[in-house]
Amino acid sequence: MKILHCSLPEERSTLLNWLVNNRSSLPIIGVLGEISKTANHEIENLDRVLKILQVSKEMLSVSDATPSGRHYFQIQFLSLRANVIEIVVHVFKLLGNNSFSKGQNRHLHHGASLVQPLTQLSTRLMKLVRGYDLLATSFMGMDPASTIIISAYALSCSVLAFITGFSLFFQFKNVNLQSDFHAMLIHDLVARLWHIDQETCKELLLLLKTCNGQPKSCFSQQSKTQRLENTYEVTSIIKICRFAVKGVVDLQNAAKRMHENDDEIRLQMFNDGLELQLDILKKWLNVSSLTPTYFFSVRPCVSCQLFAMNRDSGNGAKISVLPGYQLRLDLCLQLNDILPKSQARITKLYCILQCKMSYQQPNQSQDGKSQTKMKFHDWADDTILELNDKLVKYVNKCDDDDGDNDDELVTKSVCFRPNRKGQGFSTCVLDVSMFPLGSYEIKWRAGRLDIDGCYWSLNSLNYDLVFAVQKPC
Repeated sequence: MKILHCSLPEERSTLLNWLVNNRSSLPIIGVLGEISKTANHEIENLDRVLKILQVSKEMLSVSDATPSGRHYFQIQFLSLRANVIEIVVHVFKLLGNNSFSKGQNRHLHHGASLVQPLTQLSTRLMKLVRGYDLLATSFMGMDPASTIIISAYALSCSVLAFITGFSLFFQFKNVNLQSDFHAMLIHDLVARLWHIDQETCKELLLLLKTCNGQPKSCFSQQSKTQRLENTYEVTSIIKICRFAVKGVVDLQNAAKRMHENDDEIRLQMFNDGLELQLDILKKWLNVSSLTPTYFFSVRPCVSCQLFAMNRDSGNGAKISVLPGYQLRLDLCLQLNDILPKSQARITKLYCILQCKMSYQQPNQSQDGKSQTKMKFHDWADDTILELNDKLVKYVNKCDDDDGDNDDELVTKSVCFRPNRKGQGFSTCVLDVSMFPLGSYEIKWRAGRLDIDGCYWSLNSLNYDLVFAVQKPC
């Protein structure tokens, strides 16, 4: 069965075998030269594995792409796994397809040109880390062993993001580096390792001082997805993390010995940084890729629907507001496919709504059917991750509900008390008074708090509400 085949070691063995068979004492410049000549076939094989993952996801998505579907977890899991493999392939292609001209200065110039694309790949990996966290908190009936496996995937992805962002950090600190982003890379690893490897955390916190930035995040309540146990896979990833942190600290110490125009040391650091990147990828490919037991649980998952109306939509018309006025909404959040025992554990429901001027849509028809629009979202989607992060901060009281509002962006968080039917009712006001005439999407995300104080994300069955700013008829 191809879906099972996707999670087996073939997806990691191709490049691992090449790396083991081609390790050499040559300088890394030479190693990369060999990659560009001989690794194309191996990378093509990994591309083939990537296509298997993508096709498997698409086959499930064709008939079962809604969040209430029986295969929604499987679709998202395969999507995240495919995205990680895709980025790993990009890293190898980036290192392998770049030719190295002779001369020290040209090597350094080339090294500087690698910084920005590696940082971009690191950024993409961090989005996938958040996607794995979202996966672990979006399925309330998931067994603890499956949650640990997904958390291990998030940790391994965080390690990849860390080394991809830091392999050339100290060599080229003046090349458009994002200090806040690099601080966030460290902060994320610390949060995941704090209860299981404090020695590495101490080294990371010392490293944090060199970034001159502060991560924009809230950790007043640690996510359960970051509470790892010392399973074999987690232990293997922690060893990789220690190796990565030690390597980056060594690069930092070398940078302290480097004078302003010391190109010889800088070139050696460049070589060492890329060799460290390749070593981490090799070790990462050697870690077993487990499939969570929940993957084989085929059942509808808990989801929710958001219904909204205002005074003008009471008779079936679409939601509308006059220019220059605020939009007042009456909201109903409805849970679907939830077992009575699970529903009894829920104490509060939460929802965040966001609208931007850039969300303007083509003219909508005048019937009520235009109020909602069904579509499938990948959890690497920036908007979903952003809304989920904001809602978690709101629930943890790290942020108010409209702190980022301005004339072009409106965000509002709402709390509901669920009744016995799994429904919550509330109201909210969106200040769209500066929005010009037109139709706009309201993007939203929901979550729930249980009796143990744990936050769970809710899969959204109807994604976008639509309202219109229009003149009176």
